[in-house]
Amino acid sequence: DSGRILLDGVDITKLPMYRRAILGLGYLPQETSIFRGMTVEQNIACVLEMVEPDEIVALKPAGLASGLPRDPAADSLVRRLAAQGYSVLRLVHRLDAPSCGLMLVARSAEAAAHYAREIAARRWHKWYVAQVALSPLKAEQLVGAHKAYLKVDGRSVRVVRAGGKPSFLDVVMVAPVPGVPDESHVLVQLHTGRLHQIRVMLAHLGAPLSGDVRYGGAPGQTMYLEHVIL
Repeated sequence: DSGRILLDGVDITKLPMYRRAILGLGYLPQETSIFRGMTVEQNIACVLEMVEPDEIVALKPAGLASGLPRDPAADSLVRRLAAQGYSVLRLVHRLDAPSCGLMLVARSAEAAAHYAREIAARRWHKWYVAQVALSPLKAEQLVGAHKAYLKVDGRSVRVVRAGGKPSFLDVVMVAPVPGVPDESHVLVQLHTGRLHQIRVMLAHLGAPLSGDVRYGGAPGQTMYLEHVIL
């Protein structure tokens, strides 16, 4: 029950969770896995749950849809939870399929209505870590509050001067990506939950997410955007 935690040779044992998240470590198990036939990587990739009478807190893997997709054979977080015997599941927020991280799923209409009111009153605090195609020196210039007007255009979103929905986020801090000197991890506090908001606004600021081809990121990489604190 003792030791050190090293990430790419850097001792992160005493770093708080948000600092570990910025370095790319979104979850660190503290107890023996119940899935003994699986590797550590496979366990982390599983949907992690905290089940309460009114809600489920789950960790959505990247590449998995949040809600029920149009294709009845397609996979999704809600479908996986339903397959485990949970019913009356209602999403109160969503993550894009390429994104990963914490999600809260209501287990009743009353709970869903309660959380909808909480979100409308902006009592939720949502924090994300994104990997962007900017060096830390350049990414530091992004730190601060940002506002944009966003308009949905088909399956994409664009920044407009008028006619869009006001959208707000703060870039709180920046950290280097271990082994990738030309890219950075940025910690983002999201104040509004528009479709693709972080991806679109960071791209508009000249910092597209690495691998996010839809919004100007270079191809050939896996996009990293994780909801780390709710």
